[in-house]
Amino acid sequence: MPTGYKATTPQDVQCPALTPPVNGALSPAGVNSYNTEVIFTCNQGYKLEGASSVRCQANSTWSGTVPNCTVVQCPELTPPANGSLSPTGVNLYNDEVIFTCNQGYELLGASSMRCQANRTWSDPVPTCTDIDACLANPCDTNATCTDNPAPALDATCTCNTGYTGDGLVNGTGCADVDACLANPCDAQATCTDNPAPALDATCTCNTGYTGDGLTSGTGCTDIDACLANPCDAQATCTDNPAPALDATCTCNTGYTGDGLVNGTGCSDIDACLANPCDAHATCTDNPAPALDANCTCNTGYTGDGLVNGTGCAAVQCPALTPPANGALSPTGVNSYNDEVMFTCNQGYEMEGASSVRCQANRTWSGPVPTCTDADECAASNGRCDHICSNFPGGYRCFCGLGFVLMEDAHGCGAYFDEGYTSK
Repeated sequence: MPTGYKATTPQDVQCPALTPPVNGALSPAGVNSYNTEVIFTCNQGYKLEGASSVRCQANSTWSGTVPNCTVVQCPELTPPANGSLSPTGVNLYNDEVIFTCNQGYELLGASSMRCQANRTWSDPVPTCTDIDACLANPCDTNATCTDNPAPALDATCTCNTGYTGDGLVNGTGCADVDACLANPCDAQATCTDNPAPALDATCTCNTGYTGDGLTSGTGCTDIDACLANPCDAQATCTDNPAPALDATCTCNTGYTGDGLVNGTGCSDIDACLANPCDAHATCTDNPAPALDANCTCNTGYTGDGLVNGTGCAAVQCPALTPPANGALSPTGVNSYNDEVMFTCNQGYEMEGASSVRCQANRTWSGPVPTCTDADECAASNGRCDHICSNFPGGYRCFCGLGFVLMEDAHGCGAYFDEGYTSK
């Protein structure tokens, strides 16, 4: 090692102190030893130009130069149509641009906006629209308003079809044109002006007259009240001359009533009202000019149906025979709709319907059931302790050798010389 030199290690190396960029900062500050990394950042609204960090090298120099922080710019703006902006030219971070509209136009949107740190504007460019003078409602309700283009600040009011006037709220407004002033109607008609936008009138013939009511048309003539068909279809109509407005309606032969469509009309004389039929018959009136009725016996009855005839008698069904080992009730004659009930003697059970009914066609609704012997031993051995023996109409319990039947006729007890004992 040469004389006069002192050996150094990397840990002893120091780099020159760094100055943060204008409108920026560095970190960490004040540390310049070997291999130290310093990171640079820019303030809001500024962007870094150069390396974002440098490192202290073994030769006591930094790996790069300190970067610069330059202010960001926003895109150039175009003034709105029919308006302007201020200031013009380059727009830097936080610059504010103000918008104005030409005379006769109004601003829609923000009146100003600012250049933001992300190089975008805080709002979109506004628009300048024509000031609509119609918004102030200068026209009559029956007029159409048309805004006069800028720089004019007023509007034109035009009365709608069927109206006349200057159309202004503060003027003569718009009045309906009265078509009746031209006398378009017949002397026997009433004139009613049709509201705008119609330009004509309605002519209505007075009561008792008919026609279009127009002086240039059919006018108004006396009307025939029968043309309105006021009478029932079974009545004759006779018009009452003007000034009467009605007609006389006379019911035809075989009918009765006032003859009017809107009244009682004309109805056939109902022969059934005299009750010519039996209580078990249906009465059907024969239409006019007939004055009688048809009497038809109801289902299950027979006869001519007349009160003064054979009337209506209930049909009868054949006599029934009770089932063997059974009975029926009631006995005797059985008429339409009668019900006969069947029962079986004790020890027998029924096979078939328990009842039948006499029908309109003189037959029974079903056959007579049968009574068959019930096998009591089939269920739980007839409750016998030992042997169950079935016989027609009943059953009997028997006991095995050495047992006797108990008093309940079902149980079996052991038999000893001393007497009975328990089962």
